[in-house]
Amino acid sequence: MTALMEILGKHTVPRAASAVRDGRREVQRIAEVFTADTDVLYDLGVLTSEAVTNAYLHGTGGIDVTVSRTIRGIRVEVRDHGCEHDQADRRDNGRGLTAIRVLSTRWGMEMGPHETRLWFEVAL
Repeated sequence: MTALMEILGKHTVPRAASAVRDGRREVQRIAEVFTADTDVLYDLGVLTSEAVTNAYLHGTGGIDVTVSRTIRGIRVEVRDHGCEHDQADRRDNGRGLTAIRVLSTRWGMEMGPHETRLWFEVAL
């Protein structure tokens, strides 16, 4: 975990068709307080969309989205409750994790039997 992290907002996205849009909008709304850079806001939107889509497709229950400010930039953590599929299924079957690797400054994923956390940072 990055040192000197300040939580800016937490939001639980219901498991619904609007989950991806709602998660993306909330992250961008929070990040706009710290940057007007449209490229950064766009990247945060794409990254959040990919992370929430992964949680929606492979997890269960609500999807928790936490936005934090670090000394490097903005960090977003997406957590789902449990794994509906085999853990091997969570790997990059599509292009979501590839996009996260390319667009983020740093990222990581921790998988357990009762939750999966995917986080990424974008430099400011």
